[in-house]
Amino acid sequence: MINEKFLISAVEIKRTYNSLMSDLDKYEERAKVTSRRMDKIVEKGERIEKDLSDPKKRLNMKGEDVLEKMMAILSEIEDESASVEKFLEPITKKIDELAKDEVKLFEMIRDAHPELTHEDIFNSVQERIRREGLL
Repeated sequence: MINEKFLISAVEIKRTYNSLMSDLDKYEERAKVTSRRMDKIVEKGERIEKDLSDPKKRLNMKGEDVLEKMMAILSEIEDESASVEKFLEPITKKIDELAKDEVKLFEMIRDAHPELTHEDIFNSVQERIRREGLL
């Protein structure tokens, strides 16, 4: 029904996608590390809040010191956020590329086989992917 070259392309897209998804364990571990780091940052903020609510400690605190500590906490949050974004960028980019490839492939199939409905194309590709053991 659908030209073999298109089916092979669909299989490769699915294979690449599955490979990316199998790498999620390292991303999960990175999320745990980030969560622990953010918990420590929150604890620092909570200590400042606790010190500010204690009248004895508050008398010994300078506004500039509190501001400096809060700015350091905000900087840590910003650094951690940038680190996470940098870590996730490659997989996000690859998933976006695969989505574009999928749309482009669908359009190519539709152009080459105008007699097929969207459902026909989907079912044929799905069946091939299933035969390859990728579902």
